[in-house]
Amino acid sequence: VFAWATLAAALSAWVVAKAQAWWRTPMDFPHILEIDRLSFDGPESLRTFFDDYHGKRPVVIEGALDGWLAMQWNSARLAELCPSARLDVYSFNKAANVWAGLQEEGEWSLVDYLGQFGDQGGKLKQGRAVFGLEMSLRSECPRLLEDVRIPAFFADDLLVRYYKKSAWPTLIAGPKGTRSGLHRDTHDLAFWMAVFVGRKRWRIFLLEDYALDPHFLPDRNGFAFDPFAPDLWSLPGLRRARGYEHILTP
Repeated sequence: VFAWATLAAALSAWVVAKAQAWWRTPMDFPHILEIDRLSFDGPESLRTFFDDYHGKRPVVIEGALDGWLAMQWNSARLAELCPSARLDVYSFNKAANVWAGLQEEGEWSLVDYLGQFGDQGGKLKQGRAVFGLEMSLRSECPRLLEDVRIPAFFADDLLVRYYKKSAWPTLIAGPKGTRSGLHRDTHDLAFWMAVFVGRKRWRIFLLEDYALDPHFLPDRNGFAFDPFAPDLWSLPGLRRARGYEHILTP
């Protein structure tokens, strides 16, 4: 009886310890930093960008879209300007062994996509929201290029200059609830993005953040955890990661 009582007490203590450890496990990354902001028309903004941010850490450039005709885009306007444009669409599945967890859902006409999702959003009949990704403006709707002005920070674009298959600039569209998994982009390079309608939540980690290395999946150039809902109980090493977050709006 004594032996069984001792074993029961030990198991009880172990369960309590595990429960306490689980209870103390944070629900999110302990180190999430705000992204700095840089004024587009500041007297030293270009120098500051290349000295402090280029190739180092993310930054939000404020005022860069002032005067862009693209700021007037909406579903009706895009449908009018791009009646024959086609858009590849994807659904997010974090278990899928594909880049960014994005599974192909076929190709839609931009007009049909905007008609179903448009400014109000929407979902497929199966209940899955679909993400319209990387429609090349140059090949699908060159007219839109007239409404875009590349900021001076990005005038010398490495991909446009040297990558012969370059499709940039591209259009990305998605209703509320669409997303991608944590990933690295083409050639592991940094990218810039401008938001014209809606809002987009970002979580960004630096390439040299070694806490992420054990979870990198080379075959899909992505990571085996959810950056917005990390399981820090099962993956305690991720608690050392330092990320950046920002909700980008027009």
